[in-house]
Amino acid sequence: MMSKQNPRKIFSKMTFVAHGAFGEVYFAFDRVNKRPAAIKIFNNKKEFDTICVRNEIKAMQSLVHPNIVEYYG
Repeated sequence: MMSKQNPRKIFSKMTFVAHGAFGEVYFAFDRVNKRPAAIKIFNNKKEFDTICVRNEIKAMQSLVHPNIVEYYG
């Protein structure tokens, strides 16, 4: 899911995990679906290549593994 909304309105229990290539990654709980989620919050102050972001999203969409979170978007 890509959204410009404040992620704290969509997710609860957000816990910082790591810095990614384009922003910070958090573990959270989806308030609507009642499921755990990994959230990447893009750093809007940093300019980045939109092609790289699209490639990262495509890669996440194609990954299916029990130890990797499923991409919803």
